[in-house]
Amino acid sequence: MNGVLVGKTKVREAILASGMEIQIGDTILRYVERGEVVSLKKKESKDNAAVEFIKTVPKPILMSLSFFVIALALLFITSGNDKGSKPEQPAVVNSQKPIKENSINLYLNNGMHFMNSASWNEAIAEFRKVLSVDPDNFEAGAMKEKAETESGYQEIMEKAANDAAEGKMKEAVLALEKIPSTSVYYDMAGEEIVMYQEMLNTVKQD
Repeated sequence: MNGVLVGKTKVREAILASGMEIQIGDTILRYVERGEVVSLKKKESKDNAAVEFIKTVPKPILMSLSFFVIALALLFITSGNDKGSKPEQPAVVNSQKPIKENSINLYLNNGMHFMNSASWNEAIAEFRKVLSVDPDNFEAGAMKEKAETESGYQEIMEKAANDAAEGKMKEAVLALEKIPSTSVYYDMAGEEIVMYQEMLNTVKQD
């Protein structure tokens, strides 16, 4: 849409004289004074076929109609420009994402702190918090499994100590031998095995 042209001049309003052409986009209207010959024909232009519509009506009515057509065309152009120039919507920032990441890091750090101090149950609780926020978190899943395993070996160490206190050296040694080299308790279990075996040998000699 190129606007409204009257006599090839772009206007918002104009006073019409007989024979003037009003062009709205590809449509051309010719203003004719009352009493002039009326004809209807179609002609071709370089770009589009323009329809020349000539109608004899009283001048005041035709002038009002012309102003109405011009105003309507301008309104259409304005609304079209508004649709084509919508402001860009601001990018939506997920404010929950930083909070989620901070929570995960906090829980992981807490869990590792408890792991280093052999507080297995507390470590497990922290890693479970991570998995409640991010179920696919590989690190939290692996560390939780490690803490659960070490917690089981810790129970073996405690049971062996109780057996030894009750004089059940053989049972204590058999229990400690179940602890693998991958456990943090492996070296300690080895030392206690040696100690309990010596105590068992002493008892046998007596």
